[in-house]
Amino acid sequence: MSNPTGGYGLRPVRRRDGAAWTGALTAVQLAYNNAHTIAKGDPVISLSTGFVDLWASGVIRGVFWGCEYLDPVNNYVNWFNAWKAPTLPSTTTVTAYIIDDPDLIFEIRSGVGLQTVQANVWENAAIQGMGAPSAAGISTATLTGIATTATLPLRITGLSQKVGNDNTSTSNIVEVVFNNFELRPGQTGI
Repeated sequence: MSNPTGGYGLRPVRRRDGAAWTGALTAVQLAYNNAHTIAKGDPVISLSTGFVDLWASGVIRGVFWGCEYLDPVNNYVNWFNAWKAPTLPSTTTVTAYIIDDPDLIFEIRSGVGLQTVQANVWENAAIQGMGAPSAAGISTATLTGIATTATLPLRITGLSQKVGNDNTSTSNIVEVVFNNFELRPGQTGI
């Protein structure tokens, strides 16, 4: 298992109906001059400009899974796991790929010192640590702030049964869905 204190980001596991995730991604636009770093596995939000950006509050639009754009130096399209706010000409189109299936279950690691337990299932949770990718561009975001608050962006659906995950210790892996997705009303936790 990766570093238990180093984050994990949101990783797709399966659909809520038990079907496998098909790898479906939605192409969206990211502004060429976006100043935020966005890692693979970070949540994103829709902006009134039609672009997406790193999520900080509000409704999660999806999970960033990478981006591509025409490299102005080498003159070919490059793929990146993370958007690291490069300096690009204003004519550059940046295509970001997001996972936005509202029925997809994701895994995320509990934050440092936080143990998510069975009693937390069906509660809502916050996410922290976005915008700080690993060297490979992978999100280091973790779960935090577990409560019944309806405005929290994630809903805990279970504890991960993945081999190597220890649900009796801190920084364990949890399964979540988007709580306040654009296509669904927010729900209070139970």
